[in-house]
Amino acid sequence: MQRIIQLIIASLIFIILPAQADQLAGEVTAAMGEARIVASAAGERAAAQGMPLQVGDILQTGPGGHMHIRMVDDALISLRPNSKLRITQYAYQPGVTATTQIRFDLLQGTVRSVTGKGGELAKERFRMNTPVAAIGVRGTDFIVQSDTETTLVNVQSGAIVLAPLGDGCLANVLGPCQTDAARELTAGMRNMMLKFNRGADEPKLVPLGEGLQILPAPGQHSQTRSSAPVPEKLQIDSAKQTLDNLAAQLPAHYQMVWGHWSASTSGGDLGRAFLDAAGGREVTVGNTATGLFRDNTGPMALPLSGRTEFTLREAQVTLSSSGIAGTVQNASLGVSFDTQTFNTKLDIQHPALANTATLNAFGSLRSDGMLYSLAGISNGSVAGSLSRDGAEAGYQFQLPTTAGALTGTTLWVK
Repeated sequence: MQRIIQLIIASLIFIILPAQADQLAGEVTAAMGEARIVASAAGERAAAQGMPLQVGDILQTGPGGHMHIRMVDDALISLRPNSKLRITQYAYQPGVTATTQIRFDLLQGTVRSVTGKGGELAKERFRMNTPVAAIGVRGTDFIVQSDTETTLVNVQSGAIVLAPLGDGCLANVLGPCQTDAARELTAGMRNMMLKFNRGADEPKLVPLGEGLQILPAPGQHSQTRSSAPVPEKLQIDSAKQTLDNLAAQLPAHYQMVWGHWSASTSGGDLGRAFLDAAGGREVTVGNTATGLFRDNTGPMALPLSGRTEFTLREAQVTLSSSGIAGTVQNASLGVSFDTQTFNTKLDIQHPALANTATLNAFGSLRSDGMLYSLAGISNGSVAGSLSRDGAEAGYQFQLPTTAGALTGTTLWVK
């Protein structure tokens, strides 16, 4: 029955698609090098700043080509060289989630996607397909690289779900696939990526850059690659450079950020330089090194009732006795506006610990959006705040362990 329902939905979406062919989807904000728009209602043309984009357009870059686009819901897309991306569906009306339909098909190459209002409010109606896998989001900034055989995904913020295309995961259906082979990746594992090879049973979690090979130019099939081996270090360095370059391409448009009191930041640190973090923001909590900055424009407008479950956008944790970083998994944060309380959980893995350490904290929500854990109920300390509209959150934490205190910072989105 589930298979029949999926086929019916896929058929209906296929019927609807031609009616969207002339629908405005976004515009080009920057184009460099060989960058073109092909297979569109307006015909093939060179991409240029300010050029409108429609549903059905295929964005293509050649060697050295780059293209940045902004969608109608303020989503941001960045294409790297030798990439091809089709805007398959993009229906969005402000405040109306029932009609939202967002689907991209990455035919080849590397792209960074920062979810806009449509994807944030209707996560179950967003999809990015590659030739071998489907990507659903949970309010996300992610990077994906793919050819006809392999898909690699790294998450900058939020979380994604990667699943192989096939039975139970159809290309024409929106949202994350809920199959046994589906795997989630969160920003708490920024030094990791999900990798899926055609024919494999499921995606694998691997270190960033492990096993990557330089993707072929457009038009080349994986079997036509040069037989000369690519040195392993070159493969890894090339992959990391691609992702690092993309990470610097698009500015985050978040209300909550961590900032350093000094002018510089260290590599792999989720904090920003002070002047960048402080622009239009106020400090909520912090320590001698960093502070949590919150957008200070507009009134405090927290919900008066209900409960919000947040998704981890970013996390950083170190062991105070060694300064070595760990990883965060299985993160949750729930805020009840009825009882003005919150609860949060983080599973933390660290090389110095034989077992996973778990932070469990319960605390109060103040009227100004501040979050503070309650001693005696929590096994660690938490201090943070919500954004003024209650859509984002951040906190710093400390968790005692036998090897020393685990300290870290987090950022969250709805």
